[in-house]
Amino acid sequence: MNGSEPQYLKFVGTNSENNYRFTLDTYQDDGLKFRLTLDRINEKSPAYFTLDDLNDENYWEPMFRQYTKQLAGEEMLAQNNIKQIYVNGVALLDNQFAGYCDALKYVEINASGNYEIPDGCFAKGTAKNYSIKQIICNVEGTLTLGNNVVDANAGGLTVSTSKAAVAQVWYDYKTSNNAAFALLLNNEAYEGGYDANAPAITGVNATYTINETASNISIPNMGISVSTTQYGTASSFVLNSFTATTTGNVTEVFMDYAVYPEGHGGEQHSWTQIHATANGDGTWTANSNVNLMAGLASNTTYVFECAFNTNPSDKGDRAHYPTDGSHIRITFTTGEMPSNFVMDEPVIEMNGSDPSYIKFVGTNAANNYRYTLDTYQDDGIKFRLTLDRIDPTKPAAVTLADIVDENYWEPLFSRYTLALAGFEMLARNNIKKLIVNDVALLPNQFVDYCDAMKEVSINAEGDYNIPNGLFAQIDAENYGIKKLVCFVGGDLTLGDGVVEPTAGGLTVYTYLEDIARTWYDYKKNNSAAFVIYLNDEPYVPSDPAIVSVSTVYTVNGTTKTQAIPNAGEEVNDDAFNGITSFVLNSFTAATTGDVTEVFMDYDIFEDGLDGRQNQWKQMYATANGDGTWTASTPINVLAGLDSNTTYSLVISFNTNPGDYGRAHFPTNGSHIRIHFTTGDLTTGIDAMQTGFVTDKSEIYDLQGRRVNTNYKGIVIQGGKKFLK
Repeated sequence: MNGSEPQYLKFVGTNSENNYRFTLDTYQDDGLKFRLTLDRINEKSPAYFTLDDLNDENYWEPMFRQYTKQLAGEEMLAQNNIKQIYVNGVALLDNQFAGYCDALKYVEINASGNYEIPDGCFAKGTAKNYSIKQIICNVEGTLTLGNNVVDANAGGLTVSTSKAAVAQVWYDYKTSNNAAFALLLNNEAYEGGYDANAPAITGVNATYTINETASNISIPNMGISVSTTQYGTASSFVLNSFTATTTGNVTEVFMDYAVYPEGHGGEQHSWTQIHATANGDGTWTANSNVNLMAGLASNTTYVFECAFNTNPSDKGDRAHYPTDGSHIRITFTTGEMPSNFVMDEPVIEMNGSDPSYIKFVGTNAANNYRYTLDTYQDDGIKFRLTLDRIDPTKPAAVTLADIVDENYWEPLFSRYTLALAGFEMLARNNIKKLIVNDVALLPNQFVDYCDAMKEVSINAEGDYNIPNGLFAQIDAENYGIKKLVCFVGGDLTLGDGVVEPTAGGLTVYTYLEDIARTWYDYKKNNSAAFVIYLNDEPYVPSDPAIVSVSTVYTVNGTTKTQAIPNAGEEVNDDAFNGITSFVLNSFTAATTGDVTEVFMDYDIFEDGLDGRQNQWKQMYATANGDGTWTASTPINVLAGLDSNTTYSLVISFNTNPGDYGRAHFPTNGSHIRIHFTTGDLTTGIDAMQTGFVTDKSEIYDLQGRRVNTNYKGIVIQGGKKFLK
């Protein structure tokens, strides 16, 4: 109690005959709230409610009324006060919680085997005042849903699960009942598609040897890390093999594994794949014999994790373990291990009592790189770090094991600064320049260096990946990096958040167009503020583009030229009334880049109607050979229109800027709209097409006979008819 007010209440009732226990207790959420938890006692026996339980004096409803009368002086109903219900493997009755749906907010149902949610269990019968906002449902076996388990019209309800098979059951229920609730699988909207008969891995066993003792462990189909084995000090650890059994048309089976220091998390490590070979009978074998202790640091606790993380939606050619994310973890501690780094004799030159030059060199032959941490002069002594690949024919990479090595530059820097200055300093707070020459880095490896670091240079002869979060300090205000030079001879890929997007003081330099383009796309996709320079000039992408467009049209004998704006907006012209002749004469365009096609969309429709209800037409231009294009096929705008009616002529460039091969107007949706009102068009003769006869090609009469330029009447020139 807190004075006269209850601070915490808890009632526990055990029904041994029906193998369940209920706990009715309170929790704090903007005041004291009640929750009900139903637990199965013996996991090997079924747990269930009976109608007799509902009438028992110690069932939570009568018990709740009894105690609330004692405490508050009046009886209250549990169904009006319970806000959360947790059901752990206990079978419920039809309509058991239907009366709770005015107050109940949250339901969680968990079962290690098959489970049925019975008829009307959480269905109030009307969506009005339906209070349940979330149902979490994780059933390892087969889920069955009765009739009307939730109110179909309860649009505020979200059902969530981490199991694809469970999501599909709820999806089928939702569609067959036209239900309004939202459905999430692993926090993403689920739209169906799970197939229980899809190709799948049905069982996996891994064999490993630790301290010369062989062990075999089965990877569980639980979608969670339920199998964790703890070892003491390991002198040897080998992943010998794994075997798998499959069903369906499986063409590929592999296992992911990683070894990382405890507390770092497997997501920070580059996972390695071991592929199995099919035995031809639905079984697969991989004899890997991987030394898992290679390159590990001394006296450090590590986690070996192996997993089957293929996506269950990849049905057909790649096997998936039935529940995504099934895996095991084995924790072990190394003994005294040799350092990965062979250190050169340090160079420390002094100028009196102050160092004038310092140099540390560490060589990691196993991972094929060398680091050099030395000083340079720039308004005082400054530190720079250089990472070089040793053998250009082999990959070079920093590993998590390197980071915890005693001769990694961070602990080494701390040791020497303690010896030289009398107190430890951190390399991350002192390194001003980083130079990376063809060495693969870890995600987030230099994120803590971004306060002090001013300049980065990344060089690679072939393909290179800058991993997630490498230079992405969250605080843009104190972001130190001002210059990032990037020269990659192959393909450059950029992970997520490689730099701080709001760091406006950063400039990226390169001399390669493809690299500039990669950074440009990253900048655009992440709304980043950095500047890109190509060959010491601001980079402007050279996508094929239309840079200007003008149209020419003649109305009642008056000719007008109108440019289409590059602003994604509409330009209106309302100066035309009583129109009896209207010809769209031509359009011209200027382009840059490798443009192979230029056309203009146009449509004519009555005001009040959307042009998309009609069929847009195209006018194609011909290249003039100098980056300009011309289309001069006259179009009679008034053909087929009614008299004394208001229309719109819309001329538009709506191609997508992402279509690099074909010309696009820089801003999608730029267009003009010409409003006009027709005059009297009831003569029965369409407005005459405006045209002219040139002296450059032959002229024929309607019978196909060639005539001279003095001929009067209707003639044919260039496949078109003209009045001469």
